[in-house]
Amino acid sequence: MNRLSIEGISVLFIIIIHSLVTVAQSDSNRCARLHDRYERTIRIHNYALAKKQVDTLLKWALADSESKYYENAAISRANFHFYAGEYREANKLYFTVLRTLKNGENVKQYCQTLSNLGIAHQNMGNVDSSLYYHRLAQKMLPRIPISSLHTSVTNNLAILFNRMAMLDSAIKYNILAIEGVDESDSASLATLNSNLASTLKETGDTNNEKKYLLKAYGFAKSPSLPLTRSDICFKLAYHEKNKKNMPKAIAYARECVELVEKSRQKNRLLNAYTCLANMLYNDGRPTEALVYLNKVPQPIAHQSLNIKMSYYLSKLAIANALHDNKTVLDILPIAEQTVDNLGHPITKRNFYETALKFFTRTKDYKNEVAYLKKLVAVRDSLQSLKHQNFTSDLEAKYQSVLKENEIISLTMSEEQNSALIERQRFFILLLAAGIGGVGLFLFITQRQKRKIAQQHEALRIANADKDLLLREIHHRVKNNLQVISSLLSLQSRQIDDESIKLAIDEGRSRVRSMALIHQNLYQADNLTGVHVQSYLHKLIEEIITTYNVKNRNINFHHQIDDINLDVDTMIPLGLIINELISNCLKHAFPDKRRGNIMVKLKENDDLLQLIIKDDGVGYQHNRKVDQNTFGSRMIEAFLSKMNGQVVYSFDNGTAVSIQIKDYKKAA
Repeated sequence: MNRLSIEGISVLFIIIIHSLVTVAQSDSNRCARLHDRYERTIRIHNYALAKKQVDTLLKWALADSESKYYENAAISRANFHFYAGEYREANKLYFTVLRTLKNGENVKQYCQTLSNLGIAHQNMGNVDSSLYYHRLAQKMLPRIPISSLHTSVTNNLAILFNRMAMLDSAIKYNILAIEGVDESDSASLATLNSNLASTLKETGDTNNEKKYLLKAYGFAKSPSLPLTRSDICFKLAYHEKNKKNMPKAIAYARECVELVEKSRQKNRLLNAYTCLANMLYNDGRPTEALVYLNKVPQPIAHQSLNIKMSYYLSKLAIANALHDNKTVLDILPIAEQTVDNLGHPITKRNFYETALKFFTRTKDYKNEVAYLKKLVAVRDSLQSLKHQNFTSDLEAKYQSVLKENEIISLTMSEEQNSALIERQRFFILLLAAGIGGVGLFLFITQRQKRKIAQQHEALRIANADKDLLLREIHHRVKNNLQVISSLLSLQSRQIDDESIKLAIDEGRSRVRSMALIHQNLYQADNLTGVHVQSYLHKLIEEIITTYNVKNRNINFHHQIDDINLDVDTMIPLGLIINELISNCLKHAFPDKRRGNIMVKLKENDDLLQLIIKDDGVGYQHNRKVDQNTFGSRMIEAFLSKMNGQVVYSFDNGTAVSIQIKDYKKAA
């Protein structure tokens, strides 16, 4: 009896063990089965069911200690958050994945997760963190076989540098990404050419921008790429808008909307509707534009900062055009917080310009001055970024030249040594002393050459630094003069006395003439001289705008020699020309009379000859020029300084002829 009991207990124990093993195998298999079902669900684009399956897989894999399935499920769930714009939730899961992958062998997945973290931080406006994770991903690429991941990481760096306004670096990585793609990969080529076009747009190279956009448009013709094609239509619409070709711009925008609506991707509708609304607004149809903006699915909080900012800018511009002040004031603080978080200087500039237009229209002078200062500051920031890129390029070129010189030096030394060895075979005894002397001479010569080269390089770097500093000084002087001009303009709007208002406007015109000189200086190659033809054309355009000449049928004619004058000569000469042309416009053509103004500047026999002539009414009643006005005294003072003489004549209008002896041309 005892023996049977023992055997029965043994059988029962074996059955229990077998059952436990079977349950454990079943639990392990359930993760594999659910993972297979999830992949099939993704292939049929049933994302709602896929999310539920991933959540269940996460719980099962954690309970069953299935690290492989847990990693895959965590990455998939993070990607769902990522594509829904829920970047904080995505980042938490990405960090969890990184901890589990850090000591594993899946280097490719680790690199992909770092890249996704970089994109998430970029869309959250954390530019520094984004660059950190993108650089970490880039450092891992040599450990991974060449694949689409290399192109993806390189392209993400290009997009980030574009966001940071480091356009030279952005173009470099755009081209590297394109070169790494197989010619048969139409989807990648469409996206990468489109990204390169976006960067070229920021540099102002609109011809190449369109060239690469049309390339991308051709690659995206496949019916399987509707969303890629919609993005390219979006960019082509803005390109044609900037070219003032509104029918084409609207056609591309409508194609963009149609493609997105057919795809049923609701998160893409905001960008598409905003694009079409912008095109209609710029075509003079703000009411119709507002219809499409109102179709944008709300709320938009989950969208990226860049897309939200585009929507806010459109909403502000359209509301301002429709004089909907309440909507503008409601959106302004939200938009300003968004653009600050975005950290994109070009978008900041566009926002401040839009806000400035609103406060100018509503005559809110306090806010107008505040946003004018912000606009000037962000323009300075953009100029500084350009200087940084310029300096980086110089450094790269300098290092390249050093390497080439080193190779040439090594090659020359090798050839010299070979020649010496050959000679030593035949003349080792006879020429030993001579070779020693020559060697000493060469050593001293090379030492002197090296010393001279170092001195030249030090001078070159010092000159480059001085050039950069001078450009910055001229740029800041121009900006300060521009602010003074704007403040004078604001002041004149609050003055009712026409004579005082006229005096302030004249002062503003004189300030602008000096600002133009400093603008020419920092934009030109020669920092000490002004190209007279270019400067006078711009000055005349400024005066035409100030006195609203375009509506008065007054024609300007120029005969200006192609000369460069020193800044000390150009400033008083510019003020004299500004004063004389302003006098023509104020006095020569009363009652909206038509007429012509001739401006001549010639250099003959070491004399600078200036003639400004109009065919207006002239001084018919008293043929004597009033020498007591501020303008006349200013002209006499400058001519006295430059050893100049002035002659007035009044035949068929008024002609002022000036000859200057003491003038200085640019070096």
